[in-house]
This record gives sequence, C-alpha cells and structure tokens, in this order.
Amino acid sequence: MKEITEKLKISYKQKRGTGIFRIVEFEDHGSHIIFIPSLNLSSYGDTPEEAMKMMGDVVLEDFFETLFSQNESSVYEHLKNLGWKKSGIYPKELSHDVHIDNDGILKNFNLSTETKITEKLIEV
Repeated sequence: MKEITEKLKISYKQKRGTGIFRIVEFEDHGSHIIFIPSLNLSSYGDTPEEAMKMMGDVVLEDFFETLFSQNESSVYEHLKNLGWKKSGIYPKELSHDVHIDNDGILKNFNLSTETKITEKLIEV
C-alpha cells in the first residue's frame, strides 16, 4: 500500500497532456501488462518493453485523442470522475493521490496471489 501524488498538465488549446503517472507491471499468461490505475488504462506485450511501447504509442495517445475530442468542461469532468483534482494555483494542472492496492489489482485482473506486481513512475 503506497500513496503518491501524480501530476497531469492539460493544454486544451494544443490538445496535449503531459504528466507523471504511477504504473504497475505484472505478467499474466505469458503477457506483460502495464496498468495506470489513475487513468484506468492498460497495455500488454510479449516483453515489458513491448507493453510500455504500446502504452506510450497507442493507449495514451488514444486516451488523449479521445479526451480532447470533447469540449473543455467535459475533459475536466471526465478527469474529475477518475479522481483528478485541479490545482488551486495552476488551472491547467491536476493532481491525483494514488493509492495502489495490490490485492485489488490481483482481484480486478483475476490474477493468482503469487503474481509479482512491480510499481514505478513514468513521465509522458
């Protein structure tokens, strides 16, 4: 059980999002899985590198493309529903206090209790 604060900066005019996110990695039936709990996004690959590449090149790109196809208030409403909060100082920055529950991840992905889960930060 670890808690950190993730950061997300939204540039709605440029239709671009950048941030620092906590990811969890694990293996399931020979596939490597990358999961970003605060965005509820996952990717997979034959290797950890392939799963990370899919996350960066496909999943996050699709997420932001879909997000920015909405009007600005809908974007912030969607992120609010995921637990993100606007900064009181910088209106385009959001934060998310992440609580990683390994037992919840095991249950949600229907994994064995012996599954090794690792965590790290990524910057996109």
